[in-house]
Amino acid sequence: MGQIVLLNCVNIAITNQSLCNSYGVTILFCTQINVTYNSLLCTYRGIQLLNSNECLLRENIVNTSKNEGIILRSSSVNLISDNIIVNSTDPGKFIDSLSSNNIICFYAFLSNPVQGYDDGTNNSFYCNYWDDWIAIDNNNDGIIDSAYQIPGEAQNSYSFPCINIFFLCSCSPTIIPPFSEEPLYFLEGILFLLIFILLIILLNYRSRKKLV
Repeated sequence: MGQIVLLNCVNIAITNQSLCNSYGVTILFCTQINVTYNSLLCTYRGIQLLNSNECLLRENIVNTSKNEGIILRSSSVNLISDNIIVNSTDPGKFIDSLSSNNIICFYAFLSNPVQGYDDGTNNSFYCNYWDDWIAIDNNNDGIIDSAYQIPGEAQNSYSFPCINIFFLCSCSPTIIPPFSEEPLYFLEGILFLLIFILLIILLNYRSRKKLV
């Protein structure tokens, strides 16, 4: 249970929190907020950035959100990486028309009716895994050769979709957000995703064994 709300804050960290059947995480009029290693289950919404800039959302799991998994409204220059969005009722990720210059990478979008929606400007998606995108990888580099199309007014094609969740580290760029003095590396995020997948496989195996 519980809800996390930040209003007019700078340089705050939200980390290692577990929220279940709550409203979720809401960040309003904030700058340089780090939201990392959190688990949200059956929340009204997952993580919301409202009029908030230069934030980091990394290695969070949003499972079965009753609305969007992650939503950006009037929020720009944010880095959103290594998150897992599963079974959201609305788009796994929604970006409104007043949000721009956000980077979304190393994501796993799983079983969302609409994986994402982008109405913004100059938002970059790359090296994400979309479980509804099955296409050809002719050179076997782990990256699907054709771009993934996300609905929305932006009408952009997002390059480098991963052929499966195990290839999320294939392009492994170093990204330096404008508020960070050190580069961010994503090996921890890949390990995080692999552990999550193994847990799902184990739970499915146990369920089938009980049925037998």
